[in-house]
Amino acid sequence: MNLFLKPVDELGIDDIHIQGQLFLVGRKEPPFGSCSHSSAAKLSRKHARIFEENEEVYLVDLGSMNGTKHNGLAVSETPQKLNHGDTIAFAGMAFTVSMDDAEGLKDQETVDGLAVVLTPEELNDGKPILITHFPFLISKSEGVFFENK
Repeated sequence: MNLFLKPVDELGIDDIHIQGQLFLVGRKEPPFGSCSHSSAAKLSRKHARIFEENEEVYLVDLGSMNGTKHNGLAVSETPQKLNHGDTIAFAGMAFTVSMDDAEGLKDQETVDGLAVVLTPEELNDGKPILITHFPFLISKSEGVFFENK
């Protein structure tokens, strides 16, 4: 799983990059434990979980006191499949889900296992860019940046 949770409002935390098969949401879990936003205090200790299963990503509420929402609807213990562009909220802390273009990301060759994903700050039509070969040329008039307009 390689996805980003982008805060919808100013929450005092940066985008959350989720790379593993399991991500726990709770008031003491990073990055929520260091978040000074008032909604962070409303998170349950074990609030929600984002996990990967069969190459799909799901969200499930863990019986939280102040709820989890997926595209405005309450989430229960039944996992909800996440898609690029979905909105999720934990006790009022809202995020937009941004998933890498999955096409071919897992099978890309890397140099010494090193890869970098560049994600546009504003996802209008831009897509995340996977860099697997170095050096990597950055140019506004050719290559991946030109094609990604």
